[in-house]
Amino acid sequence: MNLEKESNELEVSDNIKNYIKRMKAVFTGSLTYDPKREFSTNLNAKVNPIYQKGDIASYSQKILKMSCAATNRQVTGIYGRSNETITITVKRGNKNDPLPSIVCSQYFGSSDFLGVVHTLKEGIQTIKVDDFKLDKERFHTIPGGPLYLINPYTKDMQSQNLSVYIEGGTLFPVYRLERNKDEYRKDLLETINLNKKDNKTNFDITELVGNNIILTFKASLTYEHFKNMIYDEEFYVIFWNANILALFKFDGIQYDPDEPYYDERNDYLNIHIRNSHPYDGENKFTEHISNFCNGRLINDAHFSQEKINQLFPYEIGYMMDLNDRKILGNTNNMIYKYEEAYFEKINKMGEDFVKNNIKYLARDDIDDKLRGCKSINKTECKGYFMNVNHLNFLIFWNLESIYHGYWGEVNNLYRYNYTTETKKLTKEETFVYFSSVALGIDLGYYFSRWGLTFNKGDTIFSETKTSANYKRIMQNAKKKD
Repeated sequence: MNLEKESNELEVSDNIKNYIKRMKAVFTGSLTYDPKREFSTNLNAKVNPIYQKGDIASYSQKILKMSCAATNRQVTGIYGRSNETITITVKRGNKNDPLPSIVCSQYFGSSDFLGVVHTLKEGIQTIKVDDFKLDKERFHTIPGGPLYLINPYTKDMQSQNLSVYIEGGTLFPVYRLERNKDEYRKDLLETINLNKKDNKTNFDITELVGNNIILTFKASLTYEHFKNMIYDEEFYVIFWNANILALFKFDGIQYDPDEPYYDERNDYLNIHIRNSHPYDGENKFTEHISNFCNGRLINDAHFSQEKINQLFPYEIGYMMDLNDRKILGNTNNMIYKYEEAYFEKINKMGEDFVKNNIKYLARDDIDDKLRGCKSINKTECKGYFMNVNHLNFLIFWNLESIYHGYWGEVNNLYRYNYTTETKKLTKEETFVYFSSVALGIDLGYYFSRWGLTFNKGDTIFSETKTSANYKRIMQNAKKKD
């Protein structure tokens, strides 16, 4: 009796046919179980985890109003080549379980790298890795890359016995905090050797995963990095988690349940950094940063605590920047400046900082050239925004240097107090109002003096020319105080 042949002749569902083919493959030995290919919401199972953190990406963008920080992508440790067929088996733990999705990606050679998101169904199904088109004349790379599961559900929405098994593609090393360091480095060497034997089909890739970080690196650089450093992978991932948490805290995210803006989803906010950019610079894209792979890991400088890669926190600043109040190429620099102070351990807050940067914070009675204005026409030099664009954020840093926590409080007012009333104000009026509420001081004169504006060509904020709505809201705020 040939079950496979008879199933093709009879009206049997595709799912049953797939099971019969798999039975045959098991009997012939062409299909064997590998726990590295299984994923489960049961975190006690000895397989890879499927985390139930909820829709963190949507929370970040819709509630926290960040541009594109945080991702729902979960690392699988499997990569696929373009047009390769991947077989996926999904088992529900409960008949009502919502199911995860899976997305293929382009590893090296592409900054904006995601393919089509495939919605999974119960049972056996096949997907094909996207046909990624690359500029092969500019650089050598292989079309294809890591597969990521997307599971935007919580334990209340999904059972703890859902499982996903992935056949096809190629395993690559992933480091998680609980993993044995020696075992991980052994897998790194195997991946490196495969790539050396055939770099046209085998990827030089690894990923390191923490609660708040995903790092996608070249396996060869990673191996050499840890072999020559005094710190190991565990310290490295913990260090990056602390780094990202510090930046989120500065941005206003709260982690203490007793704090007014605490949300348990805050614990899962993360950043995905891909050290796979084939040309100069760093760029932020949807839910990740693509970093130039220049022969070393991006964070060598971080550990020296002498110098940092300026573009890295600059791009994180873009990811965390609030759409309702961002000034492009400006407000994102608050994250960069905090990162600089945090890692260099230099006190860049307070009187010395303000004194050293007075030429960028000068009032109208200071010489225009000292302020950095290059225009001969002095009327174009009124207001800080018209002067040194990438240093405009110093008007905000000046307040942060005196009132620590100012920036995070302003962000939270935008997140949770951006009401119908405040939406009637201009962008400049809203920012001045929230800044004043955050510090309990009327900052109208301050921002008027420095010439706050959100875009070149917009009206510069003037305390004497504010709208009736602004005057009323500010007056009500003063009465509350």
